[in-house]
Amino acid sequence: GESGWSAFVGLILQEGVGVVLVFKILLGMAFRMYESTFSLALAQQFELDAAAIGLVLTFGAALSVATNTFLVGTISRSLGEVPSVTLATASASVCFFFYSFVSSVSGLFIVLLPKAVSSTLVYTVTTSLLASLADPSQRGLAIGVSHATRSLCGLVAPPLGGWLMKTQGVRGLALCCCGVAGVACLFLVVCRRLGLIEASSVKKEEGEGGGDGEVETEKSEGKKGKAKKGPDSKKKAGKVHSS
Repeated sequence: GESGWSAFVGLILQEGVGVVLVFKILLGMAFRMYESTFSLALAQQFELDAAAIGLVLTFGAALSVATNTFLVGTISRSLGEVPSVTLATASASVCFFFYSFVSSVSGLFIVLLPKAVSSTLVYTVTTSLLASLADPSQRGLAIGVSHATRSLCGLVAPPLGGWLMKTQGVRGLALCCCGVAGVACLFLVVCRRLGLIEASSVKKEEGEGGGDGEVETEKSEGKKGKAKKGPDSKKKAGKVHSS
């Protein structure tokens, strides 16, 4: 238990790891408040029956599958992990804002599309980011802690979201989710400006790349040495035979 605790503390103290975990908790609160009350909102606000609610939830799951399969890799490679997460978080905040004013099922689907893409991208890329920021020996622990943050939010967000929906309605809940997501986005932007995320990830990539480069250089120098040694050795061998 003591060694496990020390390993956890050592993980969160690594450069960039603690920042990503705090971000995941902030944004996870917004997502979990929304997710835990979404089915109830579909029944009360949009007056959908159980079959229609199931179809809406299936639509969201299908979007998540498509996003993980076709979009996450492309977006994270083209923009970078931290910028893509920042953009997705800002998009989620905007979606929550418009969700508070949606009154039709067609409008709900328009909001649901970018929101599902944003949430899937954030969950997947932040897990990958934590694994890259952590030391190689602690990457398994980093992924486990990443999933644990979502469970931690699940302890607090559902009752809070239910209370907000009961007292403030769907609009009040959605605006609260919008504000929390906005705070998470601002937190990530500030940490990026301070170099608390980009510096650590770039440092690790440069360190790994530098090691590979040194190996390649040694290999290439070895090949050059062999190439230069070949003709000289042949000449020396010729002189010995002639003598």
